[in-house]
Amino acid sequence: MITMHDGVIQKTVSFRNHEHEMLAGMSDATDRQIGLRAYESYGLAEDEVAIAEGAKG
Repeated sequence: MITMHDGVIQKTVSFRNHEHEMLAGMSDATDRQIGLRAYESYGLAEDEVAIAEGAKG
């Protein structure tokens, strides 16, 4: 039997998981922006950026 307490815990865990996914997405977007700025500062062309990005994966 699921108690009210169990329901609150499940909702809290679900919220925390969603929050974690959202923050991870924001972190990935920030990392991408930093990378693009670095490429720009070095004057890399799009094909050079593609090579650099391919090397990461």
